Amino acid sequence: PDSAVAAAAEEVEAGAREGHGLLHWPRLRPAAFVCPVRVLWRARVDAPGVTDEPGPETAVVWLHVHCEAWAEAIGALRSATAAADAAGLGFAAVSSMPVDVATFELVGTKAHSNLLGLIAMMQEGGAEG
Repeated sequence: PDSAVAAAAEEVEAGAREGHGLLHWPRLRPAAFVCPVRVLWRARVDAPGVTDEPGPETAVVWLHVHCEAWAEAIGALRSATAAADAAGLGFAAVSSMPVDVATFELVGTKAHSNLLGLIAMMQEGGAEG
């Protein structure tokens, strides 16, 4: 069991494992739901402004939220990080990078062939963007 946990931790730190969760406003009772999130840990070198110089340990986590929930999600995250900093639990900064990301899910018996067709179309320049 410990080796499986260690292997999973290495995958998380390498950015090879994605998680899912629910974002809520901090310190509200009952809990005030904001939106579902996808969580991806990123390596230090991917973080803008973060160097590999010795110093306090730095973690970078990407949270992907639906575009309609983006503004409220940023507010909830900034509120949570400010509360953690004030309580002496450590400092965290929230950087927003609103981008349009095309995501899709292929399901079913033809999912593999459809994915191959989509990749081929993109390689041929058939898709804009």
